[in-house]
Amino acid sequence: MKPLTASTPLCATVDPELWFPSDTDIVGITEAKTLCRQCRSKEACLEQALSPAGRIVEGIAGGLTKDERQELIRSRGLGLAQRYSVGRLPAKSKRHAATTV
Repeated sequence: MKPLTASTPLCATVDPELWFPSDTDIVGITEAKTLCRQCRSKEACLEQALSPAGRIVEGIAGGLTKDERQELIRSRGLGLAQRYSVGRLPAKSKRHAATTV
C-alpha cells in the first residue's frame, strides 16, 4: 500500500463502501458528498469519472452522484460520440432541425 501524503485523495483513506450508498440512503449520500467536496482531487476525480476512458458509473465521484454525473454529461453535450471516443458527431443542419421539431 502506498503511504498517505497530502495529495492522497480522501477516498483512499476511508472504507470504499462509503462511496456506494443506495439511491435512497440520503445520509450516506450526504456523508460521501461532504468528504468528496473537501478533497483536493475532486476536480480531477470528476473529470476522470466523466471521461470515456475512466468512466465511473456507480457511486459518488467528484462530489456527484451517478444521476448528477449523467445530467452533467447531458448538459455538456457529451453524447454517444464522446462516450465511446469516436469524436464529435457533426452538428445537425438548420433544415434537419426544422423538420424534426
